[in-house]
Amino acid sequence: MTIPILRASEHLHDVRYEIRGALARRAEQLERAGHEIVKLNIGNPGAFGFRMPESMRVAIVQNLHQADPYSHQKGIFAAREAVVMQQQDRGVMDVSADDVFIGNGVSELIMLAMRALLNPGDEVLVPSPDYPLWTASVVIHGARAVHYPCRPERGFVPDPAEVESLVSDRTRAIVVINPNNPAGAVYPRAALEALAGIAERRNLVLCADEIYDEMLQSILDLTRPGGRLHATRAAVLEAVGRSRWLSVVTPRGAMYAFIRVHAERLPGGVAGFDDQAFALDLLERKHVLVAPGSSFNVPYRDHFRVTLLPDAEQTADVFARIESLLDEYAAADTAHP
Repeated sequence: MTIPILRASEHLHDVRYEIRGALARRAEQLERAGHEIVKLNIGNPGAFGFRMPESMRVAIVQNLHQADPYSHQKGIFAAREAVVMQQQDRGVMDVSADDVFIGNGVSELIMLAMRALLNPGDEVLVPSPDYPLWTASVVIHGARAVHYPCRPERGFVPDPAEVESLVSDRTRAIVVINPNNPAGAVYPRAALEALAGIAERRNLVLCADEIYDEMLQSILDLTRPGGRLHATRAAVLEAVGRSRWLSVVTPRGAMYAFIRVHAERLPGGVAGFDDQAFALDLLERKHVLVAPGSSFNVPYRDHFRVTLLPDAEQTADVFARIESLLDEYAAADTAHP
């Protein structure tokens, strides 16, 4: 029996979510052919040996006997109360459990929030670079994502004045991703207060994506000297520092690094370099899967994102493969003048 190809919804025509797109599908094909692929395209802690705290695992097991019925539509009350207490610890006092909705991760909550907020023709200010589901969810609901630049030369921190200049009578919300995925930037207090002020003055919803808010390079055991993420981050910075072709704005939070390829040093220059083609080449020839920078809604095509989850030894090996591929590009040009 032949299964017919179904017509996709027109809502999907302009939706891009390339982190799990063609490159990931090609990686699966290579794995089925017997190749071992180092997957740095998504932040998947379990795939790199990270485990949830034992206390959390025990609590889940002990609660299973109560898990048969539906929970409250907003989420389990105890979980919502825990969110309230966390916010009160941070000085947000005018919040109750009735104000809290629990979802299956930020990805589900992004879609629910945009569905509730947007009408066709509305606009949402989204950072560039962004976690691409923000842009995709805006588009899929018939609205327009207006990207405000978070430039590398500013450490990927936005300029609030530039953000406010993009507000129009169609703007409904400002998205703030802090710490930033993919760049690892952590916004200073002054920038955050300025963005909050814009939302307040212009009567906009402020969508604060803070999924990595406790994953800063200065506070957790994992990120301290001797911690797993600290060692990996150090390995990335060391490898990039030695590279002829790469540079990076030091990530201050989250679990990613956004690496620049200095295409002007390569054959063909900037015009001849494409991050998607490079990522495919890296996958095919070196069996490393990264996320091309243009997947994160930036106007340039000379970056790629890696996760900081592998151990330092594997990270060093990955960057040796990347350097080898870029060396091969240069050698090929020398061999064919």
